Amino acid sequence: MAYYYCSSHIRSKTCTSHSINKELLKKIVLETINKQIELLIDLDNNIEKVIKKENINYDYEILSVKKKETEKDIKKYSELLSSLKEDLINKFISHNEFAEYSDSYRNKIEKLNNQLITINNQIDNINMDNNCNIYAIENFIKAGKIENLNRKIIDELIDEIYIDEDKNVKIKFNYEDVFLDAIDFMEKNVYNKKCS
Repeated sequence: MAYYYCSSHIRSKTCTSHSINKELLKKIVLETINKQIELLIDLDNNIEKVIKKENINYDYEILSVKKKETEKDIKKYSELLSSLKEDLINKFISHNEFAEYSDSYRNKIEKLNNQLITINNQIDNINMDNNCNIYAIENFIKAGKIENLNRKIIDELIDEIYIDEDKNVKIKFNYEDVFLDAIDFMEKNVYNKKCS
């Protein structure tokens, strides 16, 4: 019987010594991938229905939400930066804290402004016939149900696999952010409209 051993423990002793049976892990990974594919097929079908029904561009909608969230964060950190002077005057914070917080907020604002520029460029480059996020989902589900695992499938679909001491397995999939965006899209375009 073959086992996989904790690589963190073997490399750096930063984890406890634990292992999992190779066949059990393959079975868990295969089942999880197939469940993920089933969910994504359903999600992809529902997204297509919404896109056709609402006559919208999926990528544009995803980027619009990200843009609004980024603008909201910029406003929040700008307001926090503005309130620091008053906090210093009222002696709620020290001069060192003022400098530290000011630098931190300015860095966050700068990073968010760069992110906003990137999002705006992506919005400008959107072609109504080119839905990159939909392509990522379709790329994931193209194989349908997987009967056997191989290195190519694992490399294409999985980023990392975590196994704890109790042999609980957590799989981090590639394109996870795209899937979360898809779920968010569906919530905003279907579930929220039903409640309205």
